[in-house]
Amino acid sequence: MTEPWIIGFSIAAFVVVAAALLLIIIILQARRIAALAKTALSVVAEIEENTNSIWAINQTNKVAKDLLGGAGAIEENAGAIVSALNAADQKKAS
Repeated sequence: MTEPWIIGFSIAAFVVVAAALLLIIIILQARRIAALAKTALSVVAEIEENTNSIWAINQTNKVAKDLLGGAGAIEENAGAIVSALNAADQKKAS
């Protein structure tokens, strides 16, 4: 008949080997996840670099609107000057 301690020892050895295998699997998966995270981080940095121009376009649009407002004011003043000159010419001609 088999000794009870041999059965207990065998069960304990099986549990230790199973736990060690699970731990090795977890470590390998953690390394895989870390490698994928590193790759993802570099891709995110590249995406950020590529989208910076979008924010620059937004700033460009704001500046263009300001310039358009200034151009409108210049156009108004030029029209007033042309009108005044025309009036002066008509006065001279009369």
